[in-house]
Amino acid sequence: MSTALSTRPIRDGVGNAFLQRVLDVSGTGAGPFLPVQALVGPEDGLPIDIEALFAALLSAVETAADRIESALAALPVPDAPFAPLGHRTVTVTATAQTLAALLSAVSATIPNGAKLVYLQPRGDGIRYAHGGATPTTASDATGIGTALYEGAQYPLRMADFATLKLIAPASTVLAIEFRG
Repeated sequence: MSTALSTRPIRDGVGNAFLQRVLDVSGTGAGPFLPVQALVGPEDGLPIDIEALFAALLSAVETAADRIESALAALPVPDAPFAPLGHRTVTVTATAQTLAALLSAVSATIPNGAKLVYLQPRGDGIRYAHGGATPTTASDATGIGTALYEGAQYPLRMADFATLKLIAPASTVLAIEFRG
């Protein structure tokens, strides 16, 4: 930070000069200057050493900024591009099946390291469910699963794609792109 605490002659509203503790925002002595009000301790009512308080606060902010910056640098970027791991096309039927089973039917598997799939139904829409649920084809409020409609591409992140189940009202081609 480039701020500094100093004492400067300041003029009040009528032009009388007086000394005032100020915060030099630029840290160069050229200002702008922000007045610092007198502070007293809550326990004893004695004046607080503003310069020491300022130095402690500045140090704390700089220390925290370094920790925050290094912590943020260590985090993965949530929307970082995922590397393509392959494409497959499967046929989703009126019988709910896992993604693994659908891929097995075309002699394919879920690639190692897959963290994201893009699902794109071609023809009719499909439904999917995960976490042990089995999707249904019902389009009313009794329908189980999330509907995916023809033509749109749906990204889906999961820890375990093997449990993902899919169903369609009629045989529907599903294009799948794996990324990791």
